[in-house]
Amino acid sequence: MPWPTPGNSSATRNLSAVGWQGLLDYLSSRLRAAGRDYTIQHPKLAQSERQQFLEALFSEIKISTFALATANIKFPNRIVIPRCFGQIFHLFYESEFAAIDPLLIHIVAEAGEGERDPILSHYVGAWWLPGEERKKYSLSDLVAMWHDQSAIMTRSLPEPPATSLVLSELTLESLREARSLLLASIEIVDQEIATNRVARKRVKTTMQTLSQEEAMWKRTLKEDPGECEFDDTTVLPPLPRPVDKDDWKKFHFYVLDRVCVAIKKASQTPIPRERQQGFYNRLYTEFLVGTLAYGISLAYFGNPFLPQGSLGIIHEWFETDQLSPRCLFERKVPSEMLTMNELHQPSWLDKDDIAYGEDVDPVPEIYAEWLQSLDQLHPISNLSLEELLHLRQKIVIHARQLGELRYDHLARAQELKDRIFRCWAITYRWGKPWKTAAFKSTSSEV
Repeated sequence: MPWPTPGNSSATRNLSAVGWQGLLDYLSSRLRAAGRDYTIQHPKLAQSERQQFLEALFSEIKISTFALATANIKFPNRIVIPRCFGQIFHLFYESEFAAIDPLLIHIVAEAGEGERDPILSHYVGAWWLPGEERKKYSLSDLVAMWHDQSAIMTRSLPEPPATSLVLSELTLESLREARSLLLASIEIVDQEIATNRVARKRVKTTMQTLSQEEAMWKRTLKEDPGECEFDDTTVLPPLPRPVDKDDWKKFHFYVLDRVCVAIKKASQTPIPRERQQGFYNRLYTEFLVGTLAYGISLAYFGNPFLPQGSLGIIHEWFETDQLSPRCLFERKVPSEMLTMNELHQPSWLDKDDIAYGEDVDPVPEIYAEWLQSLDQLHPISNLSLEELLHLRQKIVIHARQLGELRYDHLARAQELKDRIFRCWAITYRWGKPWKTAAFKSTSSEV
């Protein structure tokens, strides 16, 4: 595997919510310290040394991603996501190393000072210091380092479970009906926004493809004018991973569906013995990819906006050995507990050679299959670049108008909520408490 596995070892299995919060704050502090030192050392480092530094930093970012995902699976809506995560994830997961500006790393590293993840004066295993070996530590190693240094860190508590306002006792039918109609209108607007977002995404993908084709054509023309002929079968390689937060979120749910479909197949259909080991390894690898995408999405969207679905169930099965090879292939796994879109079938289910190599990153292959499934739903347009630019501008204007309309609806909904609360307060004030006070006054006069 080109990245570390999530910690289902004894090092993290028994951590409480407070423990996970402290570990995440410590990991964020390490990332900030490493990022700060990179900007200081950058001018003096050779290109190969910069690459080694960023690879070591990216390895620790992946560890932090898995730790964030695991903590939120175990304690939903309890973990405070360090501010640094969303910013540094954006830099490293959506850019090539060569394109990362050291100034941006410096800005991310300096953000959040004095909050939950202050930069310490000393770190165990500080591989980022000048002259140190750029080691890539496992999660168990980092947990041990955190235990060694936890005494000198400010201990912060996770958030309590979220509370919600209960309005079920309100009986003002007219206002409730108006609010229901308003919520229905907001839902319609949200659907239109989602539709336009998909269209805008397809236009953006097509424009990226056209830009790549144009760059390749110019490069070929410059090198050899006689080899600049392209036909309709010319296909550029797809981007190796999702490109923004919406992509990561959708990619996470897509991979989760693939894992659920594979578990269902193994629990219902006999798998030949010679294929079982490769099948299980592939299944676990895709589970890691889904966990990685979940952690990245959490850093972007936060806890309340990203439901776990079946991920929490599968994680518990792996952690408690209920999804061991024996249980899986003896069809003892209750796959009926899982919810999935069965259209998201992994292409390897019926193949014989399905194992990944040791140094093969599975994300590009799975991402390419996801893009292919999107192309089947939303074929890439054949419009020219000028037509696509014009269409994109129209979609942006339409999306902005829909956003303004949705904002107006939300403002109106808040106004109705305020009116409901005022009516409830008046009803309560002039209801039973008033009658009780009047009765006491009459009794005293008698």
